Amino acid sequence: LTENLNTCSKLLVVLQNHVGSQPGIWSRSLCMDNGLNAGSMLPTLLKAASLGYGIAVLNPNSNSYINEAGEKKSILTSSSPVEHVITCWDEIIYPQTSASDIYLLG
Repeated sequence: LTENLNTCSKLLVVLQNHVGSQPGIWSRSLCMDNGLNAGSMLPTLLKAASLGYGIAVLNPNSNSYINEAGEKKSILTSSSPVEHVITCWDEIIYPQTSASDIYLLG
């Protein structure tokens, strides 16, 4: 989550879509063969940030997160990717954002 989540008018929610992939990476092999600009979300995230978007990167294949204190916390009702996304939206993103334009990328 970006720091401007509660003040941005535009929000980009990125859904990591591969089991075993790390958030921010579209393809490990592309990163290794062609560099971060080809295989990571970095160019997209940097462009969105430069345009003032708030950004949330979700990993629906995970059921835990690291809080602001650096503690690993379980995401309740996150037994499936669908439940993970719904829980992240309901419990973390929606209560904090003021964005009126919301975009999903997955």
